[in-house]
Amino acid sequence: MFDQWSLPRMAGRVWGLLIVAEDPHLSAADLAERLGTSAASISSSTRYLLQNNLIDRVRVPGERREFFTFNPASLRSIYLRRIAAVGDMHRMAERALTSFEDRPVPHERLQEMHDFYEWLELELAAVLRRWDGQKGSGTKE
Repeated sequence: MFDQWSLPRMAGRVWGLLIVAEDPHLSAADLAERLGTSAASISSSTRYLLQNNLIDRVRVPGERREFFTFNPASLRSIYLRRIAAVGDMHRMAERALTSFEDRPVPHERLQEMHDFYEWLELELAAVLRRWDGQKGSGTKE
């Protein structure tokens, strides 16, 4: 999935492992061993995931090593990025509409694009509000 979104593949593997791991947190060495990769690869992947708030760093008393855990808020964060990308398309189409308002064919196509992304942006935000409402009430549809 990360690969399809043009995100670092190894970061996706690290994130996926932290989601399914039985352990509450894993060290960089644990991640490297379980994924069969180098410490350098894990270091760059965890740095990327930390910068994007997809995982959390965990301090364990008495341990000198760093540990990492899945950040449940990352699911919402990924969704928010997708909404932002749709919003970017909506705003780009809006700007393009004014540039091509005197040319009927491109203007018509751009209007369709604008209307679609405007609608999609509103719908995706509504989906997120419904999800937040369900999570707040403890119910799921």
